Amino acid sequence: MAVLAAFHDVNLALASADRLVFLREGRLAGETEPRRPDLDLMESVYGVPWELARTKGGTSVAVPRPDPIIPTAGRGR
Repeated sequence: MAVLAAFHDVNLALASADRLVFLREGRLAGETEPRRPDLDLMESVYGVPWELARTKGGTSVAVPRPDPIIPTAGRGR
């Protein structure tokens, strides 16, 4: 038996699926396993870098990695 489900929440998909298939602009972008998600694939689909983190309970979660803050001279003054 197979079930196809569409998720917009990456972590819900990671927790629920045996296999993840990513689409970009309606086309197959790639697939990965939830136990070892392909962070480069996720970056290519969502346009932001990702990293894996662990909750206090030990659950792995994928989180977008923030861009470094680059100070701009003279801003806010």
